[in-house]
Order: sequence, then C-alpha cells, then structure tokens
Amino acid sequence: MPLQNRVALVTGAARGIGKEIALSLGRGGARVAVSYRSNKLGAQRVLSELKSVRGSLDGVQDLAVATDVTDSRRAKELIETVVRHFGRLDILVNNVGDFEWKAVMDSSIAEWHSIVASNLFSVFYTSKYALPAMRRQR
Repeated sequence: MPLQNRVALVTGAARGIGKEIALSLGRGGARVAVSYRSNKLGAQRVLSELKSVRGSLDGVQDLAVATDVTDSRRAKELIETVVRHFGRLDILVNNVGDFEWKAVMDSSIAEWHSIVASNLFSVFYTSKYALPAMRRQR
C-alpha cells in the first residue's frame, strides 16, 4: 500500500517498537502522529528523527500528542486532534501495552485492572473513535 498522502497514528510511540513503527511509516511517506503518556522527550526525538529520515519531504508536519488511551474520553480527544491536524486518519497502530511480570499470587487486583486497560481497553477506545473517521474517507 502506498503511504504517500496517508496519515498514521501510532500509540505508545515514544520508544521501542512503537518508535520503530512510526519511523518506518514516515520513511514510507506517511504523515505520522505519535501518542505518548509521559515520555515527552522520547516523542520529540521521534518527531526529530521523522524529519531527518524524510529528506525531500521537509514540509510534512508530524504530530506528538500526550494522552492516556486507557481513558475513553482522552482516546476520543486524541483521534479528534489527529483528524483536525491532518484532515484525515488512514492507519491506526495500537501499540500501547503494559505487563508486570510477576506471579499472580503477588499481583494486586489494581495491577490487573491496569494491565487489562492498557492492553485491551486502549485498543477498543482508539479503534472505536478512529473507525468513523476512516470510514468517511472511503
């Protein structure tokens, strides 16, 4: 799929796999929005790297948004911000996910709620709010 004139949102993109996905999409020509919860410096570095990997695509304005996609309202605001900034949304990469590696006996209920919110609800919320925007573009 050609990525020119496409807009991608990568959640959890300030480091690791999300960062590399964002950079790959940018290299392919997509305009990229990266979301992060607390690593503002990491997100800024991703934007800087995106700018440098593009070369001739200097005019492309990528976007970093601080948010918590485990919160339905904030996930909706994220999608609205991306669509408002770029005018569209074509690709959603749900990359957020936490897991605390320890025995179930040593885990609290609150920790498990956090894991489920991070790995499941974040995907549901961002997908739920992104799909209407994506469908309008068909």
